[in-house]
Amino acid sequence: MARSLLFSLENNVQARSFRVLLRSLASAPALVAIACGASVDADPGGPQLDASSDAPSKGGTGGSKGADATADVTNDSDQPDAGGSPNSGGASGGGGAGGAGAGGTGSGGSGDAGVEADSGPVNPTCPSSVTPPAAFTGVNSNPAFVQVYVNNVENLQTTSDPCPGDWKDLFYYMKLHPSPDVFLVQQLSGQTQLNQLVQYMTDNLAGVFAGVIAEANPKVMNSPCGAPKDYQTNAIIYRTGRLQPLGGKQTFQVQAFYNGACQANYQSRTIAVKQRFHDLVANKDISVVSMHWSTFSGTGADPACAEANAAQVDKELAALGGELLIWGGDANEGDRNASDNYKPWYQAANGDLGGKLGHRDAIFSLCAAGSAVKACLANNWTIGSSNRIDFLFAKRGDGCKPMFSGQHTISFAEAGQAAKTLTGVDSAQDYSDHRAVRAAVHY
Repeated sequence: MARSLLFSLENNVQARSFRVLLRSLASAPALVAIACGASVDADPGGPQLDASSDAPSKGGTGGSKGADATADVTNDSDQPDAGGSPNSGGASGGGGAGGAGAGGTGSGGSGDAGVEADSGPVNPTCPSSVTPPAAFTGVNSNPAFVQVYVNNVENLQTTSDPCPGDWKDLFYYMKLHPSPDVFLVQQLSGQTQLNQLVQYMTDNLAGVFAGVIAEANPKVMNSPCGAPKDYQTNAIIYRTGRLQPLGGKQTFQVQAFYNGACQANYQSRTIAVKQRFHDLVANKDISVVSMHWSTFSGTGADPACAEANAAQVDKELAALGGELLIWGGDANEGDRNASDNYKPWYQAANGDLGGKLGHRDAIFSLCAAGSAVKACLANNWTIGSSNRIDFLFAKRGDGCKPMFSGQHTISFAEAGQAAKTLTGVDSAQDYSDHRAVRAAVHY
């Protein structure tokens, strides 16, 4: 019967009509029956085709506080030994299971008469503005955004440490402002210190918190600040009333310059951690990375491997998927060079500068609203009173750049004042060597 059908088609229809019919044969079994002489009328009592499809399942040190000053350095002051050989030791996991993407771009054509042309991918409608929410304190119940903080907490340094600090000041600040839904943390000593911080936040801030850590027991290093900073790793802290982890945490080692090229670093402190979450309020998924790049620098076009690292983070987030892709931490690399030009890595990462990776920098988006963008960026330094090396980036899962609101670099004076407001006293030490960044990241 099939041979007879094809013979008839080859002798009685044009080639173009043949293509149309073949396409119909693939999608409409009834046409086959008609061609073979069957009745057009279907038996109403017989089995019917179900046009619905299964829905995809969801995948699982110190300084003057008033002047906000620290030592004038360009990156972390407690640089580790440069000795050793690079390897991927300590990094575990790989790309997570993300949702299936849209199909290919396809090619245009005149189309066959009477046949609906295949539609190409639909371009998303990207936001161009946002109405900032009213100021609030406590937990964020707004489904339109997640509240994010980023800080290198310097192993929760205390006033008695060799490199002293007053880490609790930052959390006094948080208590007088929105509680974090996500807190991207760099430089904790391990699981025990993460547990300490999570419990402190739960006891003192609005909300209940939990965390995932890159390495529970990081390798020892030789910090110039001594024992309090000899173990360093990174973490993601989240508010459990807002976010629920989907699957387990994953880690990846960042790139550093060795033997003339960028390759996987060997230090525990540079192992990044990533996690996908379900937003219980917005009913959307987000993926998050907390990263800490190496202080080592070499030669060539990407001496600090920052451009390689930005591309790596982009790839790792894309593998996890979700409506929002958020990353941040201590890059140990500024956004601009000595000539005040944007560095290649930053140019590539920042979609508002036309960067190919298409992410939006929270503080840049704040500064871009004014006329003196670079002066604003300079005022938002995060270390050494002049260098901005700590960042909060985000991109939507559909490729759009998300909107931010409430972007702010938290000064040491603000945090110290919060301590005085809540306790009546404050030390002369700062909460970290690094100033924290916060912002509401909108879907």
